Amino acid sequence: MKKKAKVKILSTKKRQTKFVYQLKGKKKWFKNAGLSKAFGTGKTPKKSAKKWRIVKSERVKISGHKQTYYQVQDRKGHKAWLLKAYVVKAA
Repeated sequence: MKKKAKVKILSTKKRQTKFVYQLKGKKKWFKNAGLSKAFGTGKTPKKSAKKWRIVKSERVKISGHKQTYYQVQDRKGHKAWLLKAYVVKAA
C-alpha cells in the first residue's frame, strides 16, 4: 500500500491576471490547495479551448519537495488548483 503524501502550504499570493492562459491536456487538478480532492474527473480536458485566469498561487511542500500550484478560474467561475508547469500562456 502506498503511503499518503504529506502536504504543507508554505505561502499564498493573490493574483490578478487577464484571461490569457490555457491548460495542458490530461493533467491532474484539484478542488482545494491541500490537494486531497481531485476536481471533477480529476484531469484537465484533452484540449483546452477555454481561457483561464490565475486567481492565486501557492508554494506547497509535498513529501519534502517544493512546488508551485495555481488556482485557475474560467469565465463561468469554476476554479481548480493545478501545477504551475501545466498552465500555458496563450496570448
